[in-house]
Amino acid sequence: MSASPWLLAALTLIQVLGLLWLLIVALWWVDRYDGSFLRPVVFIFVWGMSGAIVSRGLLSFGPYQQLAAKVDLHVGHALQSAASGPLLEELWIAAGLILATSLTRKLDCPMDGVLYGSAAGFGFISSAVLLNGNGRLELIPVSSSSVLVAAGGVFLVLGAHLMASIALGGLIGVSRVRSGWRRRGFWIVGGLAVAVASLMVLERLVILLAGLIAIEWLALAMGLATCGLLGLFFLAEHRVLLRELGEEAELGTVPQWVAKIAPFYRKRIRRGWWPAREERTTLSRLFSRLAFRKYALRGVPRDRASLAGLEIVNLRKRLREILAPVKPEEP
Repeated sequence: MSASPWLLAALTLIQVLGLLWLLIVALWWVDRYDGSFLRPVVFIFVWGMSGAIVSRGLLSFGPYQQLAAKVDLHVGHALQSAASGPLLEELWIAAGLILATSLTRKLDCPMDGVLYGSAAGFGFISSAVLLNGNGRLELIPVSSSSVLVAAGGVFLVLGAHLMASIALGGLIGVSRVRSGWRRRGFWIVGGLAVAVASLMVLERLVILLAGLIAIEWLALAMGLATCGLLGLFFLAEHRVLLRELGEEAELGTVPQWVAKIAPFYRKRIRRGWWPAREERTTLSRLFSRLAFRKYALRGVPRDRASLAGLEIVNLRKRLREILAPVKPEEP
């Protein structure tokens, strides 16, 4: 007996909002809060919701159905399944991310892309559930007699979409810190391919294992896998900050303590290294922007890097103006 559509829809919306808020708190508000960041997050969430409406209309469009049937006939059912679900979803999310990041300067690193991608993915799945009832959630065999088990089944599907969105958003974030349209295009296309493949594999893996392993254990495994993926992007950010800010400290453009605090999330979110929170979060954003702007210019010919280098000069100047009066101790 499967859980009722209303129960699954309610659990989905509750978990979507809860997980999105958790990501906002962990990835942005605690680390480098900026009140204006809510606007692009809300925009991309609404964009994701509209994607379910667009894809539903497209899937019912006659010419598209004929094209999907031809793909199924000549290429295979797996690719046709991708075209009818994950590919449409991730294409829409990717378009929204590219549009949002082109209109804002707030995306400074892959972790920003992770948050935007998660918001878009959550928007899509929540809208799909409201439009189609339980939608893909009906694939998870959960009992309506246990709300906890039903919540675990919902979390599995959300986890699959979240991991795909994290991969897509993070790799689009990587593209933003690469120079040249070819390199950026490579990371965008690669992110799209990884997201579609991971979503298809995870959905099928969840369906396969749902009858063999307890939902609670599968949900725990999905949560750990999601944390592991987030950890990879955190590690990538850490390495760039460590390298670039270490170089800045050696050049004397920033104090030595910056290279000992800013690259480390646990140290960066503590209060001890700077008294005022507004200034602390501004500094964290400036450190990140300086490091990733420098990283993007590596390997770029000098004549092409001259204009972009002006931003680095301005960032160094602003940091010197803020950091010069105070020399905080390392926490």
